[in-house]
Amino acid sequence: WTKSYLREFLNDYYYDGKTITCHSETSGLKATNATITCPDISKINATAKNMIEKTTWNLGGLAYNTKPVNKLYESERGAEVYSGHETKSSDYIGLIYPSDYGFASTDESCSQDPFGITCKNNNWLYKGVWYWTISPRSSHAHGVFRVNGDGYLNRYSALYRGGVRPSVYLKSDIMIVSGSGTKGDMFKLG
Repeated sequence: WTKSYLREFLNDYYYDGKTITCHSETSGLKATNATITCPDISKINATAKNMIEKTTWNLGGLAYNTKPVNKLYESERGAEVYSGHETKSSDYIGLIYPSDYGFASTDESCSQDPFGITCKNNNWLYKGVWYWTISPRSSHAHGVFRVNGDGYLNRYSALYRGGVRPSVYLKSDIMIVSGSGTKGDMFKLG
């Protein structure tokens, strides 16, 4: 994570508004060092920036045979990582942890499911598409865990492009000022 283009894109470009070198793939989904013009996206405005806390993101690795979801949290905060990789990063924007995905499910069998197959049930983070998590595979230099489109947790090479679900921590003084949290009446923060 600490040396990834995605970390740089989300924190340096999207959050801080800095100029960076963006990269793209040249063949299929596999990424390369080919440079492109960075996408023209709206940066985070000052109001939103003032709500986001810079925090420590834990980068503890996971083995291929992932642990039951209720044990992932401990591994994510551990020190087991591929040789030379960092165990923590201080950023404004990260990605969800595999344990976040598991804890979002109300299916009780999810807590003991080693691959999170049942975790898609009653889970607001399950969207039927695959996306990256922030957690690396401890035994490979470029292995990262993802939520698959069919809802289970798996590892994949970070050399491939995939969906992302950026995640932030809000400052402790941020409150819900209106809304019920539904799609038609979203929360408004202040």
